[in-house]
Amino acid sequence: MKQYQRSLILVLSALLLLSSLLIVLLFIRLNTTNPQATPIIRSTTIPPTLTSSGSITTTQSLPVAAPIESIITTIATVAPKPDNAKLQPNAPKPATTQAPTSFGATLLKSLLGLGVLAIGGYLLWVRLTGSPQFEPQRRLMPKPLLKQNPAEIALPPESNPTPPRSRPVAEPSASSNLKPAVDPSLRNANYQFHVFCESIIGKSHSQHGLLCQDYSQHQMLGEGWGVAVIADGLGSRKLSHLGSEFVVKAACTQLLELVKKHSWYETKQLPNLQQWQSYVIYIFQDIYAKLQKKAQAEKQSVHEYASTLISVIYSPIGILVAHIGDGRAGYSDRHGQWHSMITPHKGEEANEVMPFTADQVWKNPSELIECRVINDHINGFVLISDGCEKHTFQCSQFDQATQHWHDPNRPHQQFFDRLQQLFREKKQKGQSLQDLQPTFKDILERGTTGFANEPDDKTMILGLWI
Repeated sequence: MKQYQRSLILVLSALLLLSSLLIVLLFIRLNTTNPQATPIIRSTTIPPTLTSSGSITTTQSLPVAAPIESIITTIATVAPKPDNAKLQPNAPKPATTQAPTSFGATLLKSLLGLGVLAIGGYLLWVRLTGSPQFEPQRRLMPKPLLKQNPAEIALPPESNPTPPRSRPVAEPSASSNLKPAVDPSLRNANYQFHVFCESIIGKSHSQHGLLCQDYSQHQMLGEGWGVAVIADGLGSRKLSHLGSEFVVKAACTQLLELVKKHSWYETKQLPNLQQWQSYVIYIFQDIYAKLQKKAQAEKQSVHEYASTLISVIYSPIGILVAHIGDGRAGYSDRHGQWHSMITPHKGEEANEVMPFTADQVWKNPSELIECRVINDHINGFVLISDGCEKHTFQCSQFDQATQHWHDPNRPHQQFFDRLQQLFREKKQKGQSLQDLQPTFKDILERGTTGFANEPDDKTMILGLWI
């Protein structure tokens, strides 16, 4: 029950009690006192006498003012009448009075009125507090976040540009019946690792004449090795599109040099977490220093170039990931199951984002730059900006037990399984890997109702064995 409801109930209860006491006192007052009395005339009647001449004689009644104290005890009397006597028709009638109401009856009426008021007050309290005895408690039900099952990618025929129809909402299961995973011993023989990369301007940005503030880039080394980086410029900063492009290009170049410098590609080895974090902090600090110089040269604040940053070094034996800010990233393990590999980092407010240029990041980089080393046979990975997250990830669900929203941060298994199967089917029909890029772009633009209506910029880098 909310605080204002408690206060209202206390006030109403006090008023109810006060009014009940006043009503009781009023009942007692009205039933134990008489209104202003007029003098009550008590007649003294003299019985008629029979004279010797046979006539009846009477004496007139003498009006006497009766005292108030005698009202209660006055009892009507009638003079005895002789058997053979006749009274005059105009003889005054004796005065009579009604017995007053007893105190017990008055108290009973008062208690009855108080009981009625108490029952009415209780029913009012039940209505305000929503007591389960009278009204079942209402629970907030979650609103569907997706207008269409993300696993059901309904691409229109190539000759028909009409967008697909929306379909009933159905929550994707944790796993699907598709078997997209590739056995590590057969991957190189039957499949190739291909990376798709695309950025699509959001509907709201396009309508307002704004530029796409996302940027992405990847470099492949061969045999499933490479570097992929994406950034999402903050819409509140006028130069964020330049900032996202700058940090992506710089990070992709320096991470690629890092792989070659330490011969990870040749030795098929990855660093441990402590080593990887030290490399990332050094590289990111260098990029930030160069961005500051760029801002000074253009006479701008470095904060006007604010953007997020997600970067990975991917390989068949594992993934190295580092990020600042929000967005999502996931990977597919050796069994084809998709998992998240970062936790979106937002600020204290609901819509606040911790960007690459935030002062807090560089005051405490070891805490605010998330780094992970995933040592597993990889069948795929994905990096996305927040314009794609609610269409490809489970990122906001309602928990009936706790009655709160939470973020599972899980990739939609069926969505990525369906993509992988779709690309394999097209490849088996003779399409080259390069020919699949338009299909990937079409999916981001209008592959689902959610993608087609997304107002924010959409960026995705997707690597799959196909």
